[in-house]
Amino acid sequence: MLYDAVRESLPSRAAVAYPHERINALAARLGENDFAAAHAEIQLLFRLLDEAVYDRPEMRSFFVRSILIDILSTVVSAMNQAHIKFKSYSDLYFETLYFCRSFPYEQKKAEIQAHVGRLLDVFEEGVANKCISAPQIQRVVQENCFSPDFSIALLADHFQVSIAYMSLQFKKEMGDIFSMDSCCIIGMKGTDTAVINSQ
Repeated sequence: MLYDAVRESLPSRAAVAYPHERINALAARLGENDFAAAHAEIQLLFRLLDEAVYDRPEMRSFFVRSILIDILSTVVSAMNQAHIKFKSYSDLYFETLYFCRSFPYEQKKAEIQAHVGRLLDVFEEGVANKCISAPQIQRVVQENCFSPDFSIALLADHFQVSIAYMSLQFKKEMGDIFSMDSCCIIGMKGTDTAVINSQ
């Protein structure tokens, strides 16, 4: 459930204190793949955490953890929507989540901030790698298509994208669905070109 959906039912102090607009802005920047602006939004959120003052320490801890989990959830949700392969960042995500849930923010502040920054870097690299062109696919297929282990999963691993996204890109760029027949045809065209170039 989004904070905006329950904001009206909360006491006015809570509505002012919780940075829902910053979280929403972070989600928007990530959706636009504007990573510089996303980094800036996250820095603003971390600054807010550093300045958060509550009368009762347990409320501050709850407030800080809630924001940290929302930052992490927002980043990971955007990565998932962009088809960034979870395997490429799962260890980093789980360690960050562990720090956020298990330690006082002050104790793991540097690690949490560094991990969130690295998650954004992985996201940015994943988006850059998603620009997979037909020549790139052809090259990888030609180099590997006659291997008994070659599959759409290995092709997706090579480009560090999900299998679903790789299937979509293969169809878009190659004009055919991924199959061993289509890969053999691509592989044979590479062999023909190599023979012609060697003569």
